[in-house]
Amino acid sequence: MNGNRALVIGGSLAGLFTGVLLRAAGWHVDIFERSAHEMDSRGGGIVLQPEVLEAFRLAGIRYDGTIGVEAKERVFLDRSGGIADRIPMRQMLTSWTLIYTELRGAFPDSHYHRGRELTDFAQSSGGVVARFSRRSHR
Repeated sequence: MNGNRALVIGGSLAGLFTGVLLRAAGWHVDIFERSAHEMDSRGGGIVLQPEVLEAFRLAGIRYDGTIGVEAKERVFLDRSGGIADRIPMRQMLTSWTLIYTELRGAFPDSHYHRGRELTDFAQSSGGVVARFSRRSHR
């Protein structure tokens, strides 16, 4: 790893994507999440975008196809619940939880800090000091 260091504030999907990609680029990274609990059941179904798979590839997260299910079409219903239209649309559908689980599995527990709410930060010529609800971390 190089000498670059990052503190990522927020350990949800965006924070985890940032953390795993920075680590893959050789950075020392710590993620701080204000929730004290594992966030493994947030959100619903989402479309697995190609950019997510590219980020997985760059971060060295092995994708084997079990993270989602393929949808071949979109079905539109009318007010009575009958089928109004069908449109061919191949997409991979997944869940927030599955993406989160893959990202959390790729980021070391020792650098993921739960229950740590950012309260203040200050920048100086020596770097940035972040203050959290429990203690400071450089």
